[in-house]
Formats: sequence, structure tokens, C-alpha cells
Amino acid sequence: MWAPVLAVTALAAVLRLSAFSPVGANPYYDAAVRSMSVSWHNFLFGAFEPGGSLSIDKPPVDLWLQVASVKLLGFGSSQLRLPAALAGIAAVPLLYAVLRSTGGRLAAGIGALALAVLPIAVLTDRSDTMDSLMMALDVLAAWLALRAGRSGRVMPLLLAGAVMGVAFNVKLFEALIPLPAIVAMFWLSSAQPRLVRLGALTAAGAAFLALSLSWLAFVSLAPSSSRPFAIGSTSGSPWESTFVFNGLDRLNPTKHAPRNDLPGAARLIRAQGRHYRSLVGTELVPAVALGVLGALGAALSTRRRDGDEVAAFRAHRAVAVSLAIWLLTGVVVLSTMRQLHPRYVEVIAPALAGVLGLGLATLARGAWRLAPRGRVVARAAVVVAVGAVVLALLWGPFKASTQLVRDGRSDSGRPGALSTRRIDRLSRYLAPRTRRNRFEVVAGAAILAGPLITHDARPVLVLTTIRGHRIVSARTLQSAVRRGEVRYALLTRGRCKRPSRRVACSGAQRWARRNGTKISARRTGLPPKLVLLRLRQGTRSGGR
Repeated sequence: MWAPVLAVTALAAVLRLSAFSPVGANPYYDAAVRSMSVSWHNFLFGAFEPGGSLSIDKPPVDLWLQVASVKLLGFGSSQLRLPAALAGIAAVPLLYAVLRSTGGRLAAGIGALALAVLPIAVLTDRSDTMDSLMMALDVLAAWLALRAGRSGRVMPLLLAGAVMGVAFNVKLFEALIPLPAIVAMFWLSSAQPRLVRLGALTAAGAAFLALSLSWLAFVSLAPSSSRPFAIGSTSGSPWESTFVFNGLDRLNPTKHAPRNDLPGAARLIRAQGRHYRSLVGTELVPAVALGVLGALGAALSTRRRDGDEVAAFRAHRAVAVSLAIWLLTGVVVLSTMRQLHPRYVEVIAPALAGVLGLGLATLARGAWRLAPRGRVVARAAVVVAVGAVVLALLWGPFKASTQLVRDGRSDSGRPGALSTRRIDRLSRYLAPRTRRNRFEVVAGAAILAGPLITHDARPVLVLTTIRGHRIVSARTLQSAVRRGEVRYALLTRGRCKRPSRRVACSGAQRWARRNGTKISARRTGLPPKLVLLRLRQGTRSGGR
């Protein structure tokens, strides 16, 4: 009974953990993990830099696991990415459990196998991102909702609401794409009266809201003097960072996306860079369409049923309809987002794999019934045909996944990344000259400081947010230099003679450029796009 799920889970583990060490991580989140490991204050608030003046643009739940990993195993790329890989592996048996309870072992095996080998899942699970944990929590919530519906007990549904609240604190609104499907999972699988179901959903909704807003409430109740500035906001508010920067702005059509990533219905199957078709699973689109029709056709059939068959039918219908809702909701949302990174598609990977498993299993059962009873050859032919179809459909994704492993690819992103050699030289230059300063350096933007924070774990004074909004004024920077709190500035190379909307032209950066002496790149090891300035006190603020 356990052999199929163990074998598929083992395959998922091999694809996610093979050649794991050489894969790079994300300098932005690496810096946050380094900073959060310095103190409990930084840990709870999700501080970006060790001084605790800034927090990342999302709740830090996923990063808490990364902090635990590096505390136990040491700081490194593998340790940073291990929680995501383990979450992606755990999602495979969870999806198997969802499908096994309704569609049988065949549907569960095919669905779990599809999730194990889908390139988008393998790529994301090997990356230093939050999407893998979010996806695993969504699948867990679906399983709990199904358990609640089938058993008639409220506790599993309350747990499902709590799990979705945790998922929200991992990846915010992206985690809620499966929420309508999870509600349908419970509603359609339950035999209880409607008012009872509605009351149970209300209680689960309360649990969801309590968990989803818990971190935001905690941060908001903290004294402003100890609360870091939310780096995704314009005012420092974590609520703005959550609901505007990570909410409305993601769907804002006025924000220009790259030309090869324009919103639209064909976005998920349109080529966008190397391997993109395979990552999204274009070769599975016809099979998934047939799977949706096959699963829904069987689930919505009006054939009369008696006794235990009614409960089995109800559960099968619930899973089939819910996975279809999950998949379609995800396609609509991802098609309208301002910009789509491949890792975002991870949210619909369980639905895609589950629909494929249910649909193929339904078609296989139909072929089995059509085969004459007692005709061993005919039924053996059905088994061989089903196996051949599954192999044909999943061989392409499996090959693409193994290629991703060989290439050492990930979707972590590398904002502000510097080579080990360069960051070592920069650190060696700054370390003896800044030991007595409060801040190791002034950074024009957070992404410039990430590699240095990761390497040295020292406070950094960041001047602008992710979108270029001012955090530190020129007057504040001048005062910090006068008090001896900071002596060096790390900026992008270039000139800025007057105010503009460019990030590099904030008032503080103009002051730093006017009152700083360039340090030779031969001494700092910086690439041509960056410059290190030795700051002097100056006499003019140079802007607000």
C-alpha cells in the first residue's frame, strides 16, 4: 500500500536534492536570514539588516525556517534552500493522500508522480524562495478540508483555516489562489445540512483571519521606535507593504511588465526565455484539458448510487471540482499579474498534477469497464496503454527536470549579487576602517547591501526602498557622517545633477556623491557599475 507513494516521494527527493550545493541563493533574502539570526528582535520583525532599521517586504514565516536551518547546519546556500526543498518533497505525499481518498491509487499515483517531476515544481523547490512552502501548506489545507467534509468534524476544518492563515504569512495573496477550491472541497464533500456547513466555514474563516493578520497586528502594536521600516512601503507601514506593494500593485496594469511577459490569456503557454515552455508544462495542456473533462464528467454524472457509494461519489466530486476551480483560478490570476516569475506558477502545480491524475484514472477506468470480463489479454492491453500514456506525458517534464538539475538552475533571483572574490575584497577593505562606526556602509538601495550584509552581518544604512522612495534624508545622512556613525557609501556609478525620479537621484544620494571621494575599484574589487565613496562631513544638505 505504501510502496507507490514512497517510491514517488523518493523520486521527488532525488530531483530536488541532487547536485544541490552549487545552486545559488537570493542575496536579498540571504541578508535577511543573516540579520534575523543575530537577535530575537530581528527574528520576530523580519529585519533586513542587522541594525534592525528595515524589514523585508513580506512576513518572515518562511525565513524563520531558514534561520533555524542555518543555526543548526551552518550558513550556506544549501542550508538556506533546504526548507524549500523539504516542503516541495512533503507536498508529493500530501497530494497523494488527497487523491487516494477519492480517486483511488491510480489517480493518486499519477498525480503524485506528475507533481514530483513537473519542472516548475523542481525548479522552485531547489530555489531560495517562499513559493514551495506556500504550495505545501495549500495542499495540506486542502487535505484537512476534505477530512473535515468526509468525517463531519469541525476541528480539521479549523486547522485548514489556520494553515491557510500561515500560508498567507508565507507568500501573502498568492497563497490564497486555492482558497475558493478549498472551500468547495469541504462544502461538496460534506453531507451535513447547509447551515451546519456554513457555521463550520465561518469558524474556519475566523481562524484564518486570526492567523493571517497575527504578524501584522504584532508589528503594528510594537512601539514605533523599535519597529523596522517596511521596505516595500512608502511610509514604513507593514500594512501598506502587504496590501499595496504585494497586493494591488501586482495587478496594476499601469506598471509596465517586460515585453516577453505581457499579461494575457496565452501567457502561461507562451515561450519566455530558455526552458519556459517546459517549466509551465505546455506539453501537458491537452492532457490536462482532457483530464478536467474526464474527471468532471465522472464526478457530475447522475447515475444512481446507494449506501457507501454515495459518500465515495460525493468525495470524488468534491476533489474533481475543487482541483478544476484551483487550476482555473490560478490561470486567471497569473494571466493578469503585472509580472510573472516562473516560481509563481508553483501555486497551481498541485492542481495541474491532480487534475491530470484524476482525469487519466477516470479514462482508464472507463476503458477497463469496456474490456470484456475474463479476457486477460484485453485488460492487460488497457493496463499497458495507460502506462504508455502516463510515460509519454510525463517523460518530457522528467527530462526537463533532470536538465534543470544538471544545469544547476533555480528561480531564486540574484538581485545585487556579487562574486565571492569581489565581496571578499570589499569586506577586507571596509572591515579595518569601519570597526568603530555604527554602520559598515551607506547603501543607495537594499539590493546593493545584500551581499555585504550576508558576508559581514553588520548594520547598513539604506537610503531608499525597493521602489526608490526615500528612507533617509540628506540632512539625516549628513548628521550621521558628522557624528562618525558612517564613513563610506556604496552607490551605483553615475551622475545626478538635479532631482529626478531615478533611484540614484534621491537627496541623500546626491549629497553623498557631492561630499564623497571615490575609492579605486582596484582596492575594493567592485564591478564597474558600483562605486565606493569615502564620505566627508560636507556643508550643504543637498536636498531633503
